[in-house]
Amino acid sequence: MLSIVVPTYRQASRLRLALECMTRACLAEDVAAEVIVVDDAGEPEVEAVVGELARRRPGVELRLIAKGHAGRSVARNRGAEAARGARVLFLDGDVLVTPGTLRAHARLVAAGARGLARGAILRMPWLAAFDDPATGSLTAEAARAFGGGPRPLLATRTVELGGDGYPTAATVRLARPNQFERDIQAWLAASRVGRWIGSTGAHLSIDREALIAIGGFDERMGLRWGAEDLELGFRVEAAALSIAHVPEAVVVHMDHETRGRDGDHAAALEYFAHKHGRPAVLRLLDYFDGRCALAEVARA
Repeated sequence: MLSIVVPTYRQASRLRLALECMTRACLAEDVAAEVIVVDDAGEPEVEAVVGELARRRPGVELRLIAKGHAGRSVARNRGAEAARGARVLFLDGDVLVTPGTLRAHARLVAAGARGLARGAILRMPWLAAFDDPATGSLTAEAARAFGGGPRPLLATRTVELGGDGYPTAATVRLARPNQFERDIQAWLAASRVGRWIGSTGAHLSIDREALIAIGGFDERMGLRWGAEDLELGFRVEAAALSIAHVPEAVVVHMDHETRGRDGDHAAALEYFAHKHGRPAVLRLLDYFDGRCALAEVARA
């Protein structure tokens, strides 16, 4: 069985779309799976979303773990601890699966694969202006910027799910891989070392026993947004476990506001670098500023 762990934090409108898509995909692809939502904020809105989907999808086991705010590492670990499947697929609560994605990860269960598998992530950056990507309702900041209503082109770029529950072809056509995603895929296709750089937590799976053996996500990463997924990948590679890109597994990320994260990524990478004695990991900050190639970081 595949255990799908979905951490979420104050993103109920995106979670509703993500779970609608995910649960329909479990049925459409005949994947033996359980879906475990870990609410890192303990919000009533999330409980209502999960309860509604559980009633409408009795053929999919859907569970909720609600807790106080402890960060993404803790949320993912608690989901993995509650999992009963042989493999854990981590999908963030703001992603939509495309056809074949769940089946691709489920095949790894049947194959007895132990290593980490990551799928592609497409982005929709304009969705950061929407409080609800389905209705097009704006965030307070975007409403002020647009004078209360979205610009005409933006208003046509909401998220639509088709009758099969997957994002419509029109929605997927609007989504694109960002430069980081393109560079990750190129690096994984070309190199046998430094593959930890491809450990992107919004879309990855790993054998549950292997995850436990390496200690799960590092909970000392705390509440700040950062590189807990890359640090996990570093330990996966150090344990001589494989890290593979699965091109047929694709999710669409519903981008959102990221205010309040100033300094978070730098702090997380500083912790990562100090923990493993790899100061070159900090060059990832240079990469994101366009001052070096990703290969220079991955070889560190």
